[in-house]
Amino acid sequence: MTKRKGNTLTIDFETRSTFDLTSGGAWAYAEDPSTEILCMAFKFNEEPTHLFLLGTLAKSLDALQHQEAGVVGYISNAERHAINRIMAVADTIEAHNVGFEMALWHHVLVGKYGYEPIPIDKWRCSAAKCSQATLPRALDKAGTALGIVNEKDKDGKALMMKMCKPRTPVKAEAEALAGMGFTFERNDKGTIQRSIDALGDERIFWHEEPQQIIDLCKYCIRDVDAEHEISGRLPDLPPAEQEVFMYDLIINERGVPSDVESIPVINNRVADYKGVLEGEFNGLSGGLRSGQRAKVLNIFATKWPGTLEGYTAADVAAALKSPDLDPTARRMLEIRKSVSKTSVKKLDAFVRCSNSDGRVRFTITYHKATTGRWGGQLVQTQNFPRPSKGFDGDVVVPDFHNLSGVEFAEKHGDIMQAASDSLRSMIKASPGKKFLCADYSSIEGRVLAWLAGEEDVLNAYRAGLDMYKMIASKMFHVPYEEVDDTQRQAGKIAELAFGYGGGGKAYVQFAEQYGMDCTMALGESYKNPWRKARSKTVKYWRDCEDGVRRAIQNPGSVFPIGPHCRAKVDGEWLNIRLPSGRLIYFFDPSLRAGKYKPEIRFWGVNSNNNQWIEKGTWGGDICQSITQAVARDLLSFAIPNVERAGYPIVFSVHDELVCEVPDVKEFALDGLIAWMSHQPEWSKGIPVECDGWEGYRFRK
Repeated sequence: MTKRKGNTLTIDFETRSTFDLTSGGAWAYAEDPSTEILCMAFKFNEEPTHLFLLGTLAKSLDALQHQEAGVVGYISNAERHAINRIMAVADTIEAHNVGFEMALWHHVLVGKYGYEPIPIDKWRCSAAKCSQATLPRALDKAGTALGIVNEKDKDGKALMMKMCKPRTPVKAEAEALAGMGFTFERNDKGTIQRSIDALGDERIFWHEEPQQIIDLCKYCIRDVDAEHEISGRLPDLPPAEQEVFMYDLIINERGVPSDVESIPVINNRVADYKGVLEGEFNGLSGGLRSGQRAKVLNIFATKWPGTLEGYTAADVAAALKSPDLDPTARRMLEIRKSVSKTSVKKLDAFVRCSNSDGRVRFTITYHKATTGRWGGQLVQTQNFPRPSKGFDGDVVVPDFHNLSGVEFAEKHGDIMQAASDSLRSMIKASPGKKFLCADYSSIEGRVLAWLAGEEDVLNAYRAGLDMYKMIASKMFHVPYEEVDDTQRQAGKIAELAFGYGGGGKAYVQFAEQYGMDCTMALGESYKNPWRKARSKTVKYWRDCEDGVRRAIQNPGSVFPIGPHCRAKVDGEWLNIRLPSGRLIYFFDPSLRAGKYKPEIRFWGVNSNNNQWIEKGTWGGDICQSITQAVARDLLSFAIPNVERAGYPIVFSVHDELVCEVPDVKEFALDGLIAWMSHQPEWSKGIPVECDGWEGYRFRK
């Protein structure tokens, strides 16, 4: 168990609201007027867990004689001085997914009730510790993984989910409201969604039966006990990493500025254009809508057999590649492709998740990957589709406002595509501000070459050579100066596909991302020439696997992975020490009988479905984890430097930092690039290079 330092406080809120937390995020949820804090459980050091009640539940629990409810140490809102004192005495305040508690403390307890703000450097997060240790972030799943008995109970969670949302009024309640002049908004099934009186005020009904209140209080206490126990089993974030996490909170609380005024305009244009396209599809198909999958497939099977295998986006894209496709069939599929763009739906996320100041908060998730890299949430800045070539948001977005539908289509073409391309542009600097954005150029390639000792590759980077041309010259046995565009593109895809042990399949997948047709055989034919040119990288895959394998066979002993990293099994984890000194963790490592040799196994979260599963790994995968973790450490070193230099970061995407600064010449891109280019001592051999841009809308 981790020895806790200073006075630690573990807290958890239970709340209710008409606002949808899942789709809108914690900060918009906390600001919504309907959001209430029902109770807060808190545990000071190793003392018994206590309960703090606000408003509704305090009155209800008093009426139920709370002494008999099994609830320990009840404090009411009337004793806020006691809560403020506890918060002040605590050196650290920990919650699970702490952004939620931060939002509620800021908007509800401070904003509505006048409690004291909590300094940001006091906050700690047990979910962040779970992520560092490669456990599931979800509290119940982390408890299961660790075998902790006091894990989150399913019945309690079900009750919490029930009580946090409004309920539908029963028949007698609805009839009484109707008699008082209330009107109702109903969904498609006729169920009452909202009850509104003549003045526009809403009557909300909640689940708050006496036993439900008691059980929710007990659940909140058990939740805090589980958080406290799980956190105690895990290593704390090291001091340098805790500083990075603090800046993560600062950046997330600062928020991403958005152009919420343009989104309704674009959505209206999209809706109108969809109607036009659906009308055209109706005429071409003989009365069908583009979404009627079975009937559309039947038409294709009858009129144009063999041209359409299914109705997924991939099926439609494959059919459109055929040069012999019937013109009517082609147009139907073009319409289907256009109206089914899911990326357009992401526009609504900006409105749904924005606070009243137009900023979206907590869009990035600390340590989302095993490597420590950040992930996206809410508006998903990490996963915006690549815009069309030549797209300029500074031109297109104003044209959505100023041009008619016909004029817009004549100037920019397909409105659906333009709306999808505009996603990045919905991130817009506030008035009087601009964006400075800088990222590390080809950072994974540079880090991998350094880890593997590929000195010729490192020297090529230092000399400013085109790495894709360099590898292509070796793959195709032509002088560097004579590499043509096609060969360079093949070299680029080879660098992306083969660096971590991939083969023909990986090459085909990357080729498709760049709009190139490629066969598995062609991809395989490029693999061996690439590996011959990168022989030290191939050896490094073996070094990664050998070091990890030996560490698992000899728990407690340290084994090298090349010249820069070390592997060791310590208790329940395999640790790989990076050049920065940070550890990456693999839970419950083992060796299992394999086809040719024992396989390396560990437990982790499946990135596709978030399930806790046993995974297999090998040298190429381990190499990828190390490389991406080292690249991440360069970024995490830069973040405090950039912030302290006066460049406020609003979010990061992969190896890129986006800062919102005053729109004055004193804040220049060169300054940001200089701070990002500053390297820690451990990385001096990596030829880091940064590039960037400045503007008023986010762009690729």
